[in-house]
Amino acid sequence: MTRVEDGEITAVTSRTRDSADSFGDQWNVTGRYTDLDAMLADPAVEAVYVATPHPRHVHDAIRSMEARKPVLCEKSMAMNASEVQRMLDAAAANGVFRWRRSGAGSFLPTASCSSCSTQE
Repeated sequence: MTRVEDGEITAVTSRTRDSADSFGDQWNVTGRYTDLDAMLADPAVEAVYVATPHPRHVHDAIRSMEARKPVLCEKSMAMNASEVQRMLDAAAANGVFRWRRSGAGSFLPTASCSSCSTQE
């Protein structure tokens, strides 16, 4: 994100305050949270990058999409096909897009805003 022109990290959510503060200090992030819903309520947050442990991806991604935030999800995007489908359904239901980071810095669409169909 720091390499994206006009991009800004506005908030971080972590399991502990110390971890959120450490990340915030390192990257000059002012919004620091230990509660995902509190971060999602922050109007400065326009999109969410999910980099939690894999078993939490489905919860954090769906919760973010329910808050109408577009989501970029770290690989592996989910634990199984059922979780992937739930994430795609959430993207469609909330009119947001969802992308998956595939490694080596490339990003692959997994759902489009208009149709939310799986894409290659």
